[in-house]
Amino acid sequence: MTKLDKNQLLETIRDTIYEVLEEEIDRKIQEVKKEKTEKLNKSKAKAVKRRKVVAALKEKKAKIKKAYESLSILEKKLSNISEKWAKDVEIEKTGEHAGKTVEQIRKRLAALKKKEDKTEAEKKEQDELVFALRAKTGWKKGKGATK
Repeated sequence: MTKLDKNQLLETIRDTIYEVLEEEIDRKIQEVKKEKTEKLNKSKAKAVKRRKVVAALKEKKAKIKKAYESLSILEKKLSNISEKWAKDVEIEKTGEHAGKTVEQIRKRLAALKKKEDKTEAEKKEQDELVFALRAKTGWKKGKGATK
């Protein structure tokens, strides 16, 4: 080999090494860019998720604040009511059967139940007597039950 051939050979080897290195560097740059893009996308997704969570929390906070305000209003109204009813109130018995005893009501009710042909007035009286009996002996079930 001549000296010139060696120089050409060295130059060719050097060019090939540079090309391989350039390709490797380009590939690494592309990988880094891809990784950065993926991280950025993940970061954006997390930011969107955070914004949604923050918005939901703000909405819940607003609902709680509204409920608290409503509760405060109710507490004020209740305190006004309890102030108005702080003293004992005497209740006057005004019912139609208020002056009758339980035995008297039962006796009249039994008499009405024995009767076969009842007028509308007697049916109404029977219903009233049943109501009066329940009121005097205590409600057994339902709203306002005493037993």
